[in-house]
Amino acid sequence: MSREEYLRALSRELRRLPKDEYEKAMDYYVEYFEDAGPEKEQAIIAELGAPRDVAAQIIMDAAIERMDKPAKSVKRGLGTIWIVLLALCAAPIALPVVLVLLACAACVLAGIAMVLFGAFLVVAVGVAAGIVEVVCGVVLLGAHPASGMAAIGLGLAFLGLSILGGFLVLWVCKWIMIGIRALFRWLMRRRKKA
Repeated sequence: MSREEYLRALSRELRRLPKDEYEKAMDYYVEYFEDAGPEKEQAIIAELGAPRDVAAQIIMDAAIERMDKPAKSVKRGLGTIWIVLLALCAAPIALPVVLVLLACAACVLAGIAMVLFGAFLVVAVGVAAGIVEVVCGVVLLGAHPASGMAAIGLGLAFLGLSILGGFLVLWVCKWIMIGIRALFRWLMRRRKKA
């Protein structure tokens, strides 16, 4: 058997391979014969064995190589297309839901802020009322000492309770801020894990 006959027989056996693998295998064996030279053709033919056996080994190696590679199937491509289509279809539903949830969260935060602002106003009015009551009590001391003492006492009570309320409002603000910070940290940790 000559080199040309061997390569023709090998070519017939390898026709079942995909075109790129077929060409790669044929190029390899043509180059193998060319590198050996015409004087070693018979030694190489004897070394390689029958073209059918060589082709069977090449086909088996190609099959094993294809099994090891992740499949680039149409199914995988269609899966990506389905995900994109589902995302596009879900956007008209998901986007308003997300916006409503964000609006609700903003309303809750605004409500908390308004309640705290109202509490600060009550404290400020209490302090102002206490100061006004003490001043009125001092003015009344000359004309009606008992009424003046009662007004001063009432004014000092307003001042004390307002200052105590101010500290209570500051304490509640501190814990609300700690809670909001903890909530955002928890959300960020969850997002990183996902």
